[in-house]
Amino acid sequence: MDQPITFLFPSQSKECRQSVPQYDSTDDCYFMGTFAEIQFDPDEENIAFDVMIKSEELILHEAIDLVDKNNELRVKFQTSSLNNELKELRTVSKEIHVLFVPDVKTTCENVNLKIEELGVDMAKEILALGHNYSSLHSKVDIIVDVVTKVVE
Repeated sequence: MDQPITFLFPSQSKECRQSVPQYDSTDDCYFMGTFAEIQFDPDEENIAFDVMIKSEELILHEAIDLVDKNNELRVKFQTSSLNNELKELRTVSKEIHVLFVPDVKTTCENVNLKIEELGVDMAKEILALGHNYSSLHSKVDIIVDVVTKVVE
């Protein structure tokens, strides 16, 4: 606790104590003179309260500044921590990308090859169907001719 010592009255400070003369028992007017030298002010209690409030305000401002500094340090630490994690994740994603892209390319090539093979097979089947249709159609024509001759 590095808090300044607060006094209830300004006359309690070291400066005022040094300016107050020491008690002389031979002087009968000593007390009258000391009150005049102290310059007693009836509003001094309000001043002391204001001084106490100001010292507490200073303490609160120091505490607030300390909390702000701690928050700034915490934010900087979290930011640097998150930046480090982000760098690690970027590195991992690059490594995965390097490993994954060739696999995707080979898979894509294999799929394209299968599509071409299916296209060739389908073209052959279509030609065979066309040929079968033509031969079937010619046979149906022959049958129709024979049936027509039989009916006549």
